Amino acid sequence: MLSQAITGKTHRSSTDIFYRGSTEASRKNHLDALTFAARHNIRPWVQEFPSTPDGLTMALDLLKAGKIRYRAVLTLESCVKQ
Repeated sequence: MLSQAITGKTHRSSTDIFYRGSTEASRKNHLDALTFAARHNIRPWVQEFPSTPDGLTMALDLLKAGKIRYRAVLTLESCVKQ
């Protein structure tokens, strides 16, 4: 299943979750891109949500409404503090 996602094929799981991967760039291309980003201090734009029931609910509500901006990321800070 995961191997299909890694090869760029779409796979539908038994829980109706779609997984998709890409093999369009080589390892060297990825390393070159990461090196370039590090050299020029390029950082991703993310929208963070705490890894709590409320944070996950908020993220999913925004996703369903089509209002997620940039890349949604669940943070683990709340899990570590407990």
